[in-house]
Amino acid sequence: NSKDVINWFNNLENKRKSSFIQFDIKEFYPSISPNVLEQALQFASSFVTITDADLRTINHCRKSLLFSNNESWKKKNTESCFDVTMGSFDGAEICELVGLFILNKLTKFVNKGEIGLYRDDGLMVTTLSSGRLIEKLRQRIIGVFKEIGFDIEITTNLKQVNFLDITFDLSSETYKPYKKHNDEL
Repeated sequence: NSKDVINWFNNLENKRKSSFIQFDIKEFYPSISPNVLEQALQFASSFVTITDADLRTINHCRKSLLFSNNESWKKKNTESCFDVTMGSFDGAEICELVGLFILNKLTKFVNKGEIGLYRDDGLMVTTLSSGRLIEKLRQRIIGVFKEIGFDIEITTNLKQVNFLDITFDLSSETYKPYKKHNDEL
């Protein structure tokens, strides 16, 4: 939430010597495959008990049926009814689980306190100043997402970003509310 991200920003050291890396997972919900969900559940099972009944329920809830003009809608490139539905509590929980799985993979080479993810939007801070090292980090991040099965858009060397509903500025060490042009308060 916004409060947590503000606390994270306030606790960053060396803001003026840092830069942001911002990324967006393309088509996050539809890109969550049965295999990705299985990997995320295996990851989660190292922290909590997930019973066979839990797994059956979670997988059964992935069966999504939509109808339009008396015809059933089918997901592209598959005959399966597997889906992570956008706009549902259940779909959001699956995204959170997959997000934690992704963050775990990224923190193999990024400090936990330097990176965060909200659904399909990620934000990271780095003190790397060498263009070559930042590009190497960018490629590693892209590689992790490709390995899992996601495509991302990633931008590096940012001093100011809009994340959630906040604009963060490392140069001035400030933040302020942000809203998209067409959004109403």
